[in-house]
Amino acid sequence: VDDFRIVSVVRGEGSVQIEGVEREVKAHDHFGIPGGLQTRVTQSGTQPMVVLDSVIKTLSSKRPGRSW
Repeated sequence: VDDFRIVSVVRGEGSVQIEGVEREVKAHDHFGIPGGLQTRVTQSGTQPMVVLDSVIKTLSSKRPGRSW
């Protein structure tokens, strides 16, 4: 798996754990998740944690017939 996920925390706070390494995150933080790694994102506090994410795919993941 060669995909890479980019995550932005829009609101709230929590923690992200990637392959056993855990870090606290809050609004306006950004982090990347390499494809194939065990990941857990957990909300903390009372305000809902809202995130936006995007997946970057390698050229080999490109769908046939698409130019991008």
